[in-house]
Amino acid sequence: MANLDAPMGFRPVANLAAAPYNGGSVRCQIASGDGTATFIGDFVKIAGSASADGYPTVIQAAATDMLYGVVVSFDADPTNLENQYRLASTERYCQVVPATGNQLFIGQSAGTPGVAGVGTLGDIVVGTGDTAYGTSAMELSGTTGTGTAQLRLVSIVNSDDNDPTLANPQVIVQVAEPELGQSKLSVGV
Repeated sequence: MANLDAPMGFRPVANLAAAPYNGGSVRCQIASGDGTATFIGDFVKIAGSASADGYPTVIQAAATDMLYGVVVSFDADPTNLENQYRLASTERYCQVVPATGNQLFIGQSAGTPGVAGVGTLGDIVVGTGDTAYGTSAMELSGTTGTGTAQLRLVSIVNSDDNDPTLANPQVIVQVAEPELGQSKLSVGV
């Protein structure tokens, strides 16, 4: 049976010390000057400024950008409480899980990395997020290899409905190019 092709961005799951994700995040702002809609599960990068109240300003990351973290929630939009994502060109505060070298994230691969792909590197692919549910469409590029890239494929999720030999498996990744400092990556993690 084929893997479900339903990218939902990335979400924190654990760290390399085998500890579960504990819910920690950093409040950030996405300024109204940013014309890109942003979704839960999107990787973001630092925009180089801060809000008037001192929170770091972030924007959606693109392939090859260094990564600050993943958006895990947005503050409520008082003008539209049903709005689950950040509309383009509007100010919105969000919670971001920083992409430290030890944090692991779960997401979907756009290709078929197979078990031989574990330990290889790949960039993110940015898709059009779901405006009804507010979820990202980012996923790991189907092209993985060595050299430099944003993410390292740490493992393929072991479940009955996730076949590593087929396209679009769920994978566990580590940020290989974090904005918060150099990642302490082990070869063949």
